[in-house]
Amino acid sequence: MKKTTKIALICLGLGLVLTGIGWLNHGDKSVTWSHDHRGFQVIEQHQTSMNPGTYHKIMVNAKSRVTIQEGDSNRVTVTTMTNHRQDAAKATVSKGTLFITGGQPTYRLSHFFIGFSPVSDTSDKVLVTVPRGTRLSDVTVQKASRRLSLQGIQAKTMNLCSSTDSRIANTKVAGRLTIQSKDGDVQVNQTQAKHLSLTAENGNVTVMNSRVSANDTQVTSQNGDVRLTQNKLGGGKVTSLNGDLHLQNNRVAKTLKAYTDDGDITAHIDRTAGLETRLNDADMGDISVAGRSQNSGYRRHSHATSQYQLTSADGDISVSFW
Repeated sequence: MKKTTKIALICLGLGLVLTGIGWLNHGDKSVTWSHDHRGFQVIEQHQTSMNPGTYHKIMVNAKSRVTIQEGDSNRVTVTTMTNHRQDAAKATVSKGTLFITGGQPTYRLSHFFIGFSPVSDTSDKVLVTVPRGTRLSDVTVQKASRRLSLQGIQAKTMNLCSSTDSRIANTKVAGRLTIQSKDGDVQVNQTQAKHLSLTAENGNVTVMNSRVSANDTQVTSQNGDVRLTQNKLGGGKVTSLNGDLHLQNNRVAKTLKAYTDDGDITAHIDRTAGLETRLNDADMGDISVAGRSQNSGYRRHSHATSQYQLTSADGDISVSFW
């Protein structure tokens, strides 16, 4: 028994010594498998910054998480990992356009990590800081394999595409704001635009505390819920092919049409607004207005300037007033 104890203590001591040597040689860093290099790679954060000079357009075509925000400086910061530093996102300016290109998506690395500090996201991150008060002529994001975020940006037009979540806040667009999301939620908050076209293939959509003056707004989620809360809208159409619609405390200048192919519609609207509710199949849903059951085709205030037209192919419609 004593001999076994001595051997165990010796092994323990040897292990502690080897651990200390490894720690001193940066052995505390996480390691993951790289599909590109076909081997284990050390995960080590690396950051570079640059002053891009003068530009009036931003064009992003990068496989990275992209954040564009206002600030007190003119700077682009790229954060990447050692194992794909050669593929890091890059920023260049040409003919008045700031180009963000390159980058390494997280799917090229294994989700299996070895180390003391697990790394949840190994994709490149790009932070573009636009000087406060700058009015850009255009912002275009062609692709962003991770989250897309814009905050406090002013531009004449914006065309934003993301394969995951998108967050747009405190943004002003003089013309058309176009947002497309492939697989993620979209949130628009405290944003102004003349026109809005928003499409999410697979995710929830939230638009709140925002203003869209034209009456051709298009908000669509092919597979997810849509929520519009406390907005000022000229009018347009809100659609969910497979999900619920929530219209809460909005002010509509003309006509807002809402349609869901498979889901419920819940609306809390101005009591002076016009209302029309319809079920494509009366056997597939119910209509409730101010707590009272109504038949399909229920209408009120048909001559009001502000109108809501609510239609469900397969689901309930519930309306209350403020």
